[in-house]
Amino acid sequence: NRCQHCRLQKCLSLGMSRDAVKFGRMSKKQRDSLYEEVQKHRMIQQLQIPDEAEPSISTYLSTPARRVDRQTRPGREQTQAFSHSRNPKSETNYSLTEIQDSSATAGPELDHVIQNIVKSHRESCQFRTEAMQNLRWHTLSQIEIETYQKKSKQ
Repeated sequence: NRCQHCRLQKCLSLGMSRDAVKFGRMSKKQRDSLYEEVQKHRMIQQLQIPDEAEPSISTYLSTPARRVDRQTRPGREQTQAFSHSRNPKSETNYSLTEIQDSSATAGPELDHVIQNIVKSHRESCQFRTEAMQNLRWHTLSQIEIETYQKKSKQ
């Protein structure tokens, strides 16, 4: 027979998780009661999440007042939802502009979705404008830049 520590190490070396080792050493009654408690906790969490969670984007698209017609092409009377403005001294800025159907922007839910999209983009964007400027000047020496500029003039 081995000590408890050695058994644990052997089980871990065989690929068992600590939880598996722990559950394996419980009595069946203890294991079943713990399993029921975990299931009850998960069910409570699932019931609380729909109240707090945001509806998916398909909810917004399927709502009749906010439905997006995907077959129409934007023309002069329709403007883009986002306008992209570049400012070399600050990070990328996005601003919401007019949309053809004003009822599509009426809800605070849509504003919240837009804010989350912009926030996610800013967090996941690999390089900001300043970083790109710095990388551009660091990758080419001043001599290389001048040589390139002279070639473009000729």
